[in-house]
Amino acid sequence: MEGEYIRPLKEMDEFYELVIIQRDAWGFDNLDVLPPHIFRDVSNLMGPNGIVLGYFIDEKLIGYIVTFQHQTPEKCLSICWLCLQITGTGVSVINYV
Repeated sequence: MEGEYIRPLKEMDEFYELVIIQRDAWGFDNLDVLPPHIFRDVSNLMGPNGIVLGYFIDEKLIGYIVTFQHQTPEKCLSICWLCLQITGTGVSVINYV
């Protein structure tokens, strides 16, 4: 699929790519990034309470959003990253509502 599109991420290799996006966007060390198993757990184990979406341009994963419910049902945590090579700057949004 060419062009821009968003789709759910479910595979471990995709979650490893999200680690690279975090490092590229902000220059994080491995200890500072969300690890792949967190994305896997949100995507595969949280059911409708968690989602990991990938943002693609011409088949290349360049960003993501992960959102999951907090212990308090009416609260939610959302994290969004966009890759440095595409945006020219690291972009990160963390939203807790």
